[in-house]
Amino acid sequence: MGTQKSSFIGLLKVWLCFSLLWVGLAPGNAWAQSANVCGPAPAVKAALDQLPQQTPALTDWQFHEQSAAALQALLRQYPEDVFVQRAYISSMGGRSDKDKVIAEYKARYERNPDNPQLAYLYGLGLLGRQSAEAIKLFSGALQKDPNFPWPHLQLVTIYSSPVFLDKEQRVAHLKAFLDACPTSLDGYEPLTRIDDKDLQLAYAAKLRNLLASRSDADAIGAYPTLWSLEFKAHPPSEYDPLRRQVGQDLERLRQLNHADKRQWYRALVDGYKLVNDQKQSDWAEEQEQVRFPTPWSLPAMSKWGKDHHYPGDDAPPDKKRALLQRSIAADRPVGQGAPQHYLYLDGALGCYRASRRSGLG
Repeated sequence: MGTQKSSFIGLLKVWLCFSLLWVGLAPGNAWAQSANVCGPAPAVKAALDQLPQQTPALTDWQFHEQSAAALQALLRQYPEDVFVQRAYISSMGGRSDKDKVIAEYKARYERNPDNPQLAYLYGLGLLGRQSAEAIKLFSGALQKDPNFPWPHLQLVTIYSSPVFLDKEQRVAHLKAFLDACPTSLDGYEPLTRIDDKDLQLAYAAKLRNLLASRSDADAIGAYPTLWSLEFKAHPPSEYDPLRRQVGQDLERLRQLNHADKRQWYRALVDGYKLVNDQKQSDWAEEQEQVRFPTPWSLPAMSKWGKDHHYPGDDAPPDKKRALLQRSIAADRPVGQGAPQHYLYLDGALGCYRASRRSGLG
C-alpha cells in the first residue's frame, strides 16, 4: 500500500512538473485561444457601447475630453483587453495625441517584442504614418500567433490602399479573417469593396444566415452591408427579386422597432432607398437626426444658419466681418485649441472667402 502511494505521488509530481513547464513555455498571448478572440467579452462590449457619442451640445473639445476620460476608466478596469486598447488608439486621432499613442505602444512593444497583441496595437498606431512598418508588425503578429485574427483585417485595409494595393493579399487576408471569425460582423463590410462576385455571393449567404438569428443593434447595422453584397453579386436584371427580399427584411426590422438604436434608422434609410420608397427613407433619416443629433446633421446646420444669416455679398463690410468673427468664435472657444464643430468652421471659411473678395482679409 505504501509503495503504491509513493508511486502515485511520484507520478503526480511528474505531471505537475510538465504542467508547469507547459505554462512557462506557453506564449504570452494564450488569451487569444479563448472564445473571445473574435470579439470582446460581453461586459467589455457593453462598456464600449456606452462610450460617449458626440451631439450638438458638445464641442469637439468637450467630446474629446469626455471620450478620453471614459476610455481611461475602461483601461483601468480592463488593462490588458485588446478591444479596449484598440478603441483607445482609434480615439487618438489628433497630431499630438497620435504622437503620444505611438510613443506609448512603441515602448511597450520594445519591452516585449514577442507579444503579438502588442505588435498589433503598435501597428494600429502607425497606420497612416508608417504603414510599411505596420505591415511588418501585423505580419509578425500572425507568425507568432496564427490564431490571433485581427492583424488580417488591418492588412486588408493596407493592401486596399493605392500605395500598397495588392488584390491577392487583400483577398487572402480577408478570407483568413472571415474563416477564423465567421460570426464577427467586422469582416463583411470590406467585401463590398472587392471586385469578386463569387466571393461576395458566398459570404453574403453566410451573412444573411447570421443576421437571421440576431436582433441586436450591431446585426441591424449590418443589413446595409448585406444588401450591398447581394446587389453587387448579381446583374441588374436580377435586382427585382433582391428588392423584394429587402422589402421582407424591412418588415422584420420594423417589427423589431429598435427606435432607441441609431443603427435601426440607418438600415431603414438605406433599405427604403433600395426599394425606391424615398418618402419612408426620408422619414427614417429625419427621425435619426431628431433622436441622435450630431453637430454635422442637417438640423444642427439649419439652426446655426437661421441664427447666423449671411448678410450677402453687397452687405457693408462691418456686417461681414462680424459674422466672420462669430463663426470663428463658435469654432474655437477661448482657451481651447480644438475646433468646436466642423459646420462652424465651414461657415467661417465661407465668410473668410467673402471677406477676401471684399478686401477685408
